[in-house]
Amino acid sequence: MKKLYSIFLAFGLLATTASLSAGGKKGTDTADKRKADYVYMEALRQEALGNRDAYYTLMRRAEDLDPDETVTGNNVGFYDVIMFSSSDSVMLNEGVAKMKRHFDVHPEDYYASLNYGSVMAKLGVNSEAVRVWTVLDSIFPDKPDVALNLGEVLAQSGDSANVVQALEIFNRLEKTMGRSLLLTGNKVRIHLAVNDTTGAMSEVGELIKAHPGDISALLMAGDLNMALQRPDSALVYYDLACETDSTSGPAFYKRASYYQAVGDTARYDQEILTSLNKSNLDLDVKMELLRIYLSDSYADSLKQPAIEQLFSTMIDRHPHEVDLHKLYASYLVARNDFARAAEQQSYALDIDPSDENAWRGLISLYISAGNVGKQIETGRNALRYFPESPELHWFTSMSLLQDKQNGEALQMVNKALALARSATPRDEKLLSQIECSAGDIYYQDNQTDSAFVHYEASLQHDPDNMLALNNCAYYLACQDRDLDRAEEMSSRTIASDPDNATALDTYAWILFKKRDYKTAKEFIDKTLELESEPSVDLYHHAGDIYFMSGDPVKALEFWKKALELEPDNELLKRKVKHRTYFYE
Repeated sequence: MKKLYSIFLAFGLLATTASLSAGGKKGTDTADKRKADYVYMEALRQEALGNRDAYYTLMRRAEDLDPDETVTGNNVGFYDVIMFSSSDSVMLNEGVAKMKRHFDVHPEDYYASLNYGSVMAKLGVNSEAVRVWTVLDSIFPDKPDVALNLGEVLAQSGDSANVVQALEIFNRLEKTMGRSLLLTGNKVRIHLAVNDTTGAMSEVGELIKAHPGDISALLMAGDLNMALQRPDSALVYYDLACETDSTSGPAFYKRASYYQAVGDTARYDQEILTSLNKSNLDLDVKMELLRIYLSDSYADSLKQPAIEQLFSTMIDRHPHEVDLHKLYASYLVARNDFARAAEQQSYALDIDPSDENAWRGLISLYISAGNVGKQIETGRNALRYFPESPELHWFTSMSLLQDKQNGEALQMVNKALALARSATPRDEKLLSQIECSAGDIYYQDNQTDSAFVHYEASLQHDPDNMLALNNCAYYLACQDRDLDRAEEMSSRTIASDPDNATALDTYAWILFKKRDYKTAKEFIDKTLELESEPSVDLYHHAGDIYFMSGDPVKALEFWKKALELEPDNELLKRKVKHRTYFYE
């Protein structure tokens, strides 16, 4: 729906204003028609003000008052086609019918007819599109856009007579407009469709003669030769394009792609790297080439040294280019090198600190790199530039909690909540996430009642917040509170993501607390299978569950693994030493 809307939005205002003059409102003395005229004009005024919802509502009202007026019906129909093209076939068909009715009555209404023809083409109703553009071409023979659209739909029809007519139309346009890439491209496609390769090559040759310095024509010739499996001839044209314009990124990339297509990966790499090291190529062109090359090569470990050298060289030449540092950071993230990615992201922010999303991204990179100190430092720096950002206060609060700075974490998360609650409009999902984090912080600060208040608030803002459901359920189990509700909440998280190890561990622990040891063991086993790096808590839970399931030997193994990860845990020490379960 949105895609279609974006395609036709440019015609929207023209459709309504032009229709009024072309279609003509029928002047009568009836009360409803006078009301319809007034409402229609008010609809146009609202559209001019940018109030499209009001425009649509008023236009529909005008249509209800005067259903025989095709101008109003066309405007309503056009809007319905835009809004319901992918969601409501009934509304779509009704909209098309209204546009067709107006076209049949007033084909001379240029912009309305133009929209209708475009709609038919986009919806794939080729026969109707041909009819519309044919009628328009007869009424407006001097409108090149109409002729071009007619030629394109004729060429796409698959009918041999239509294809011949399309070629005649494109030839007609060339006589008045001259040879162009667009017209030649259309003619080449027609020649190829009827297996006339000689005709296709002739068209491109004439284009090159008409525009000898246009590298786009040379690249078209190269692409055509590649399509016809004439790689040697294609390379001649790609070389000529590079010689004609030594600053053209597309030309050098086409030549590089040629080597990739023929399987010469070494030459492909050489072409790309040579192009990127050219001093006469604009940075924007180099950046686009680099993005394309990285998408092809980032996973190839053999190419990493060359890529690293390339970034080093480019940054030496352009040390203050924010996008270059960000691209390097993205590449390093793809290589799981989060520490160096954070370094590049921080350089970008030193140059331009005005991007809040970039600050959040930097915090996330330090989280991935396991650098809590840098997380906190970055959060505090970011808040100097964005002191009213609830997200940055929230991110920083969680970093402080991770560093066991509970007091400051509470202050920060409460500030995040205050900012999120006062935002206009309020983001309910964001509020839910922050409330959940507040619950986590309060729980870690041993303020359990306050923690559960925030978990409840989180679920009020977003009942499907799986993290809030899981954490609330887990801590209810830890507190031996409302285990039935905890089980219900946890079961929802498992239904949402059956292979989530954290959710499965929570569910197993709740079942353990409810003394359903057999089922708890089934779920803890599945959790252990899924979790590649079990935590202290997971091993600890597994030990307790196995002990209560009658397997003290296996329980001891799990407790020992947990103790290895947390040697100062007194409860685990007692369990391992005495080879038995202790409640506390």
